[in-house]
Amino acid sequence: MRKSRRTAHGGRSQNRRNWADLPDDITASILSRLKTVEILRTAQRVCMTWRRICKENSLVWQSIDILDERYINLNYDMDKVCRHVIDLSSGNLVDISIEYIGTDQLLKYLAESSSGIKRLRFVNCPSLTDEGLSEVASKFPLLEDLDFSKCDKISNRCRTDQLSAFGVLEKWEDKENMTPSKAKVLSLSSIIIIGGSR
Repeated sequence: MRKSRRTAHGGRSQNRRNWADLPDDITASILSRLKTVEILRTAQRVCMTWRRICKENSLVWQSIDILDERYINLNYDMDKVCRHVIDLSSGNLVDISIEYIGTDQLLKYLAESSSGIKRLRFVNCPSLTDEGLSEVASKFPLLEDLDFSKCDKISNRCRTDQLSAFGVLEKWEDKENMTPSKAKVLSLSSIIIIGGSR
């Protein structure tokens, strides 16, 4: 039976365990369920243990999502934030979702740093181009899920070429209309390529 102790206001309370005493991998697993910006802005400031885990344990950074438009307007250099988080993943990144701030340079940095990506999602990124996608298309051998929708500088021609380079497109009957139902996808479990204006 647990002993109880008196609190400052005279009542009794049960002995409590300190979150900082959890094993690092369990704490990392819990922290990894938070949004990327939440980890950077709040979680790593809770205590020195959490800060250390956020900086040293790459399990926290296996999944990165920067999807909320309001963070872009907080005077952060979001490209720099993304690169910092990619570095913290120590090459263990498997899932990345970026909205609005994706660029060719960021995609190239990601390809050079994390070849184990299984889910790549760059959505509504007006600075992502055919050339940028062409440069990295073959550098994600484990890719299972691809989404670069609403990226207006990615043309339909590039989409077809890059799907082949990713090793996922065997046959596309209507390359001009890029109708996903007409694609025979070999290794991707999910593919979204809706968008491009060209």
